[in-house]
Amino acid sequence: METNIDRFKGFYGLEPRTLVAVFTDVKNRFPAVSFKHLMMTMNWLTLYDKYLVLSGRWNYNHDSIGPIVFECTRMVQSFLKDKIGLHLVDMTVDVPLTMDTVNFTTNEIRTDPNSQWYDPKSHSCGL
Repeated sequence: METNIDRFKGFYGLEPRTLVAVFTDVKNRFPAVSFKHLMMTMNWLTLYDKYLVLSGRWNYNHDSIGPIVFECTRMVQSFLKDKIGLHLVDMTVDVPLTMDTVNFTTNEIRTDPNSQWYDPKSHSCGL
């Protein structure tokens, strides 16, 4: 069983239980979204395969993959302020604070090479 979860995480970056919670939130906010599109997006964010590779794996035309994964990525990103925030923390008190987050390690984004994609947790590119 552990090997199957490791394989799943190798393709999608997170274990199934975590993705179910993410996908449920996305589906509730965006009812028209396809789970297949969300899976393809997570696969792309994890492995950052070329669109031609994804077209063979997911049976889509390579020209339609880019808009799909970017749209689904924006849907997941729309939860940033809802799920991650320090609005309940008193920032006037000088107390060390750590925050555990989920990181998606990716290859450097070729169309937008920038230091904003640096992930201090993995010391590489990430979201």
